[in-house]
Amino acid sequence: MEKIISVKGLHKKYKNKVAVESVSFDVRAGEIMGLLGPNGAGKTTTLRMITNLAPCDKGEVIIKGKSIKKYPREAILHVGATLEIPSFFNELSGKDNLNYSAQMYNNIPSGRIEKLFELVGLKGKEKQLVKHYSTGMRQRLGLARTLIAEPELIILDEPANGLDPQGMIELYDLIKHLAVKKKIAFIVSSHLLDMEELCTDVLILNEGKSIVQGKTKELLRGKKDTICITSSNIEKLKDIFSAMDGLEVLRVSGLTYEIQLINITINNLLEKLIKNNIEILDFHVKQIQLEDLFLKMVGYKRK
Repeated sequence: MEKIISVKGLHKKYKNKVAVESVSFDVRAGEIMGLLGPNGAGKTTTLRMITNLAPCDKGEVIIKGKSIKKYPREAILHVGATLEIPSFFNELSGKDNLNYSAQMYNNIPSGRIEKLFELVGLKGKEKQLVKHYSTGMRQRLGLARTLIAEPELIILDEPANGLDPQGMIELYDLIKHLAVKKKIAFIVSSHLLDMEELCTDVLILNEGKSIVQGKTKELLRGKKDTICITSSNIEKLKDIFSAMDGLEVLRVSGLTYEIQLINITINNLLEKLIKNNIEILDFHVKQIQLEDLFLKMVGYKRK
């Protein structure tokens, strides 16, 4: 796939604090790059440098072969972006808001706005005042606005903020649809780390530094899953695990142990529990997630 954006060694410092340090990544057509990390990790600063809203101290951003420093207009023409909370004229309808934004572009084809409402799932809501839109509808309208000029790269800063679980799933499904069907490249920032189902690629920031980066599937492939065991024999279970080689106890919460198998199988574990007459109330496997990788990289252990 064609490389849409190449970010090389971005660095930003505010007074004595380094906000972003040597961040680099590429995004190709149809890929969804998750720029993830806790609040204050440097995500929004990185996006502001990418969109030329903030100068970088070092580094370079190339969009469709054009440097954002040398050719800002030519580079940014390929980008649609919503940074932070999307804002609108609340007393205007959704359609009037998009028509107003469309005036900033040349040669927007007739009927484009109507098609966008259908594309983002807002058909029939065009004439409704934005002040009556739900949070999810406003996020969809913000995405529609980024699509007006048919950009090849869309940048969304915390698009799931304020959404309930259903609204979040619907928005993520829409983003995946646009990436697959329209071959649009996305950069999506989030403080939520459970983005395995959305992002083809991830870059996790912590204190301005990249600590996890790569293809999502490759990062998670081969990592050991967590076994969750709930039992009424919690003290006996503790003695068994203490005496067993080949497993690591990650966390104990109430009657539940979270463990990781190092060099034994699940069958070996179950045989041991059955042999010792351990009453198992619940037993399930929790797949490794991006959040687990992040916590491991920063050396944090769950309590």
